[in-house]
Amino acid sequence: MENSFPGGREIIRKAFKERLVPPAAFPALLTSLSGVTIKQYSYPLRAWWNFCQRHQTSLFSPSASQILDFLAQELPNISFSTLNTMKSAVSLISNNEIGNHPLVKRFCKGFAVLKPPRPRYDYVWDPAPVIAVLASIYPYESLSLEFITRKLVLLALGSGHRAQTLSSIKLSQISLNENLIIRTPDRIKTSAPGRYQPLLCFSRFPNDENLCIVKLVEHYINRTKELRPPTCDSLFISLSKPFRPVTSQTISRWI
Repeated sequence: MENSFPGGREIIRKAFKERLVPPAAFPALLTSLSGVTIKQYSYPLRAWWNFCQRHQTSLFSPSASQILDFLAQELPNISFSTLNTMKSAVSLISNNEIGNHPLVKRFCKGFAVLKPPRPRYDYVWDPAPVIAVLASIYPYESLSLEFITRKLVLLALGSGHRAQTLSSIKLSQISLNENLIIRTPDRIKTSAPGRYQPLLCFSRFPNDENLCIVKLVEHYINRTKELRPPTCDSLFISLSKPFRPVTSQTISRWI
């Protein structure tokens, strides 16, 4: 076994090879796992790799006792969600579906009693003060691009979608008439076979233009028309030169 960890994607590829998967099928199998998932599995797979190095354990064919020993060693430093990620990552590369073993499932059930999972959020904040501030950011002609952009990213309030969805919005997929319709054909975290891609629809507020998302999008597109590169099709661009498409992390910071 190699001494250095080759990376999560390479470990997964080797696991498929161990199962005699034909190389021609590798791209489709790896694409079934999003980049975010592979990145999330990197730490558990590294920890499992190091465990197998220390204990001379089979990386791809562990026994139930070996995986229990591994999880028990990690127990003091992880949460219930991290435990599930570790179990899923090791189960993905194991030849014997170790994650479905009765003892492993019972161990996870006991862990949930020892460290009960907590909700990510324990309260829901009141959006009314935020909306009141947004209403005061008007008219747009005298405001900086930064103010306009930061108000526009709060499309999240009007749509309930993730920052990833907002970063995927393309100008070519925007329909602006009486209403605003935004299609997002790109693959996102919630994409799955048989599941509809997000479709964002907004109506005009002729009596409250300071809170009208349609008017705000129109102004933003016109304001950034001369700034964005000719090949840039993303709605949201950076606030300074060079004006490039921004990532979901940047939009999250803006929000």
